[in-house]
Amino acid sequence: MKLNETILEVMRNVCNFFDFDDRKNEPYFRVEGSFEVVDGNVVLDGDFAVGDWIAVTGSRGFDGIYLLKEAIPLNEGDAPLEMCGAQRFRLSNGDEEENLLNLINPFEGVDSFVGVVNLLIPQARFIPLCVEIKNYMNNPENFPSAKTGENVIGFYSWTRAMSSKGGKPLTVFQVFADRLVAFRKMFTTFKM
Repeated sequence: MKLNETILEVMRNVCNFFDFDDRKNEPYFRVEGSFEVVDGNVVLDGDFAVGDWIAVTGSRGFDGIYLLKEAIPLNEGDAPLEMCGAQRFRLSNGDEEENLLNLINPFEGVDSFVGVVNLLIPQARFIPLCVEIKNYMNNPENFPSAKTGENVIGFYSWTRAMSSKGGKPLTVFQVFADRLVAFRKMFTTFKM
C-alpha cells in the first residue's frame, strides 16, 4: 500500500481530513474549477506550495490524497507557470522511494476534469504515524509490541496482532487506536 492510500484510509477512520481551521471556523484554502493532470503534473492557482498535502475530488483517475512536489518538465522548453499565481506541481504518493531522482513518474496520461482541490494541513505527528501504520500493514511481524498469533494453512503462514479478549485478530486501527484518538473528530467536513 502506498503512503497516500494509507493516509486516506487513516483520515477516513478518524473522520479528519485536516482541511478545516477550527480556530477560524472555516476551511483552509480550496480551489474549484477545471484541472488537467498531464503525466502526474497539475497546474494549481493560489496558496499551494511544494510539500503541501492536497485532496483531489471530481476526477476520473486522480481522486485521492497527494503530496505536491516540484514538477517534472513536460517538454524541453517548459518553464514553471508563474503567471497569475499559477504553479505547476507533480502529484506524489508520498513514498520517499517512489521516484528515484524524480525521473520515474507513476502517473502517466492526461486527465481533464472539473473538480475541487483542497489544501490539507495535518498535524506534525500525523504523517509519521501514517508511515508507521503503512509499515505495520505491510509487515505486521516486524512490530514486536503487538501480541501476535500465527496462522498456518499448508505452506502459507501469516502473523496478526491478537486481542487479549478472546484472542481474535485486531484490525490495524485497533492496534493503533490509542495513538489515533488524538486526531479523531465526530464528523468529517467532506467525503472522499
